[in-house]
Amino acid sequence: MLNTDKNISKIRQYLTIDATKSLVNSTITSRLDYCNGLLYGANQYVINRLQVVRNTAARLITKTPKHAHITLVLKQLHRPPFNMRVKYKVSVHLYKALNGQGPEYLNNLSTLYSPRRQLRSADDHTLLVAPRNLWRKMFHDRRTKTVEYLAKNIA
Repeated sequence: MLNTDKNISKIRQYLTIDATKSLVNSTITSRLDYCNGLLYGANQYVINRLQVVRNTAARLITKTPKHAHITLVLKQLHRPPFNMRVKYKVSVHLYKALNGQGPEYLNNLSTLYSPRRQLRSADDHTLLVAPRNLWRKMFHDRRTKTVEYLAKNIA
């Protein structure tokens, strides 16, 4: 992505703000948003590195100097911090799964928690039960098919 940043910065003087937003969104922001739900719970170092890329993209759009404060620029562009964007996307996918609007595999994996006895928090609908073997369920078929494919094509 650094090469993309450098290439856009070379032609930035010839672009309008709208054209730059479109170019940055199609090349940089779309790559950051792709599968960023998998980054939920990632360590802070990874999140910070991705936030730096996001800040650089915002600087390209607004022609903000490198050492200027970026917080106001991000607010002006309506871009929340990267970790908040990840939480938002996970929340949206979870909401859709609970209401039957999401993909079938997510609908099957997410169920509301129902306690065995009466609790004050029973009506909140905030707790979910995740299967213990969630990752195994999600990636077992893919891993098996990949191993079979490699065994057939290598031998």
